[in-house]
Amino acid sequence: MSARWFITRIPRPSASTRLFCFPHAGASAAAYHRWADALPESIELHAAELPGRASRLTDRAISEFEPLIDAILPDLLQRADRRFAFFGHSMGALIAFELARRLQREGHATPATVFVSGQNAPHLPAGERMSEWPDPQLAAEIARLNGTADGVLQNKAFQSHFLSVIRADLRLVEGYAYRPDPLLRCALVVFAGTDDPHVSEEGADSWQQHTSAAAIVRKRAGGHFVWWNDDASITGEIARFLERSEEER
Repeated sequence: MSARWFITRIPRPSASTRLFCFPHAGASAAAYHRWADALPESIELHAAELPGRASRLTDRAISEFEPLIDAILPDLLQRADRRFAFFGHSMGALIAFELARRLQREGHATPATVFVSGQNAPHLPAGERMSEWPDPQLAAEIARLNGTADGVLQNKAFQSHFLSVIRADLRLVEGYAYRPDPLLRCALVVFAGTDDPHVSEEGADSWQQHTSAAAIVRKRAGGHFVWWNDDASITGEIARFLERSEEER
């Protein structure tokens, strides 16, 4: 399997911080390409490209969390030679969280901040098993959440492949089993939509239980992708938080 887990569309060699971004179910690294334009010169974006999609279409998808973290870690460590942070949306939030815990557990450099979006706190019970839904129901839910490019679900030739990737990712999330570990020592910032059908108020607030450092929960009216779809707003929030935290070091 390819060892290149991250794509950097706009290299910024002089950037003080690297931001590693992890996608939601079914998404590829391209989901974050537009963020690279919105972020300041001080932040270099590295978007995770998971197997089974886009440039890694022929790579076998990984359906269990521990093997996925094992596979990502070597490439991540090669890029962790300066200050860095994680961002993950939905499925990506769990990946970011587990990578941060693994780094801390093994004594590696850890992220300055972990940003999570569109995901209940990891210790809470998982929701409905969407991976088992029939195609029409799953496609309708994806469309309702408003996180898929226009035309993707209308293209019948592509829909079958897209839904198969979605199902593989959903099985990964549904098979996730939280295990107690020492609290993260880095800051944790949570983005939540107050109308997100997959994230409860408790689910967003309870992320604060997973760090001994600063914990901030940012909420706004909207659904599952309300923050993620607003490039200027969320990248601005991320940049301001990272700039403040760097000044305080």
